[in-house]
Amino acid sequence: MKYLNKLSTKIGISLFIMLVLSFFWWQTKFSTKNIKINLNDNKSKTSLNIEEAKYSGFSENGQKFSISAKLITENQSKINVLNLKNPNAIFETKKSLITISSNMGEFDINNKILILSENVSLIDENLDFTLTSNELNGNLEKGEFYSTKPVYFNINSGFLRSENFFYNQNEKKVIFLGRTKLVFLK
Repeated sequence: MKYLNKLSTKIGISLFIMLVLSFFWWQTKFSTKNIKINLNDNKSKTSLNIEEAKYSGFSENGQKFSISAKLITENQSKINVLNLKNPNAIFETKKSLITISSNMGEFDINNKILILSENVSLIDENLDFTLTSNELNGNLEKGEFYSTKPVYFNINSGFLRSENFFYNQNEKKVIFLGRTKLVFLK
């Protein structure tokens, strides 16, 4: 019994010494360095990058909306504006569902303004139309969308091309501005 007691004490002391030595070995092998970040340095700007992010909220009239993107980055030149890569937006009410997608975009967090570019697609399931353009601007608070670039408006009975358009979701009103061509299919 005395032999086991001495043996367990020796094993315990040996393990303690090995643990201390391994800690010091680890410190020398994988040394940590102090990292200093100078936030007043004008040469480098910090930025926010979020992958697969989603922003949700409600408009002033209670309409639910959500905006998601493959990549969201902080805009360095505009305060409270996020750059969006491959954004998708969904707007829901009791009577309608609108889906918007594009390749690039910007979202102003304070004013809830959405600016989309490159292969923009707007689909309103309630009014059953699809609109495509290279630009789309939207005020999410008011449920208004507009484009100053040509749009292609596709409906079941035909299609329409126009230089500009304005869409008010709450009033269910679409106004085409400039040269407009309407084609009905047989």
